[in-house]
Amino acid sequence: MILNLITDFIGGVSTVIVLAQSIKRFHDFFIDKRHIKTVLNFKNKECIITQTVYRDSSSNAKEVITNASMQAFQMLNNMMYKVNYRIVLNSGSLIGKNIIHIGGPAANIHVNALFVGHNYQFEFWTPESDEKTHKGLDLNSKQLKYSKDNTRKFIVGRTELNIIENERDYAIIIRIPNDEKNGIEYSTHVIFGCMANGTLKGIEFFTNNYKMIAKKYGKSKYCFAVPINLIDNTIYVSKERMIDLTNDFFGT
Repeated sequence: MILNLITDFIGGVSTVIVLAQSIKRFHDFFIDKRHIKTVLNFKNKECIITQTVYRDSSSNAKEVITNASMQAFQMLNNMMYKVNYRIVLNSGSLIGKNIIHIGGPAANIHVNALFVGHNYQFEFWTPESDEKTHKGLDLNSKQLKYSKDNTRKFIVGRTELNIIENERDYAIIIRIPNDEKNGIEYSTHVIFGCMANGTLKGIEFFTNNYKMIAKKYGKSKYCFAVPINLIDNTIYVSKERMIDLTNDFFGT
């Protein structure tokens, strides 16, 4: 009889544990979705994604999407799937639409136009050997600066972020409140690094750490940088490592 009671007790405890785990998974699932929606801050379920391109002289194609940008696109698509959002094709003007831009003002013409058009406090310093490539992409050079000593760095407002080739990059992650259309608020996101892997790591940080971003910024506009170790290809993941550049970038 005692053995039966012990067996029943163990069975009851096991049932409670399984039930508690199920409730936690159910709770985490909805909390997870809430954090994704907070970070994206989309008011409908459609989003346009623009990608990093480059000119390939060995190809007949005028512009080629980079491999890193395609990987980034898939990460974002997986994130959208969790909240039943969908990516739609760009059919013209980007005004009044939810947008995620992959790549910075030296690699994505949409980001280049966005930064210059709104006069955001940003400069990208890169070796002067890159100038010819940038001109080939019809980029506005207002925020692109060329160094004679092969310096690569971001200057955001009063903050300078120095990139060390094969050692350190920074991912810049930005959310910009977009224009309102029919009373609906839209958001524009921009994610990029100095180099292709920096951009990819920025997308990785964004899609894996939306809870951290949501808790820090809520639905407010933001701009922050995350250091990336290119030696072992890792991101410094912590709230303290998120270098806030919001006031610097927006000039507030």
